[in-house]
Amino acid sequence: MELRIDNAHQLFDLAPACLLVTDMYGTILEANHACRLLLKRDLSELERQPFARFIPLDQRRPFREGLVRIATAEAVSDWRLKLVRPTDAPIHVSAMVRVAKTPEATTAARLFWSIRELDVASSRLEA
Repeated sequence: MELRIDNAHQLFDLAPACLLVTDMYGTILEANHACRLLLKRDLSELERQPFARFIPLDQRRPFREGLVRIATAEAVSDWRLKLVRPTDAPIHVSAMVRVAKTPEATTAARLFWSIRELDVASSRLEA
């Protein structure tokens, strides 16, 4: 069982796509290597931090409202977001987010994110 868990975690961490796990409020629980590169942060700087800190201040309320809608709909396939990073210009991304409910009553549901950076032409359309 431990070997399976280790293998699954290794697949998560080494996946080429930016993968993120948060709680239902957007608090980061896990971020794979590609996500850490995209956000330009080490895992220790991401864990237990709100993902909203990467959202521009004027867009945080709609972001939090979007989290509530995802909890109701249980998924979103193309959520367009603008992310701000500490050492670079903001980037535009598309996120696919799914709710993963756990059978244990003691563990709350999680949000699984797959995030991809949009190309320059798509980013200009969003702005």
